[in-house]
Amino acid sequence: MANPLQNADLPKIIKRLELIKTLISLEEEKEITGHIIKLRQFSLNGELENIISLLEEKSYSMAMPAIEAFINQHHQV
Repeated sequence: MANPLQNADLPKIIKRLELIKTLISLEEEKEITGHIIKLRQFSLNGELENIISLLEEKSYSMAMPAIEAFINQHHQV
């Protein structure tokens, strides 16, 4: 089965996730919601859906390692 993430979208997704990581570090929780909405505009895979769910649940301590793993896995593409 093909990966639903489009290669053209991947750099934007990674940049947005990096921004969300920074917002979590700065404890700017209100700012994260807008970025979640923007992430949902992309074709999502299960891994990204999980990250978004964790962010929506405000489970930031679980979201951070998931975000880092996603970035590390896909940054090499």
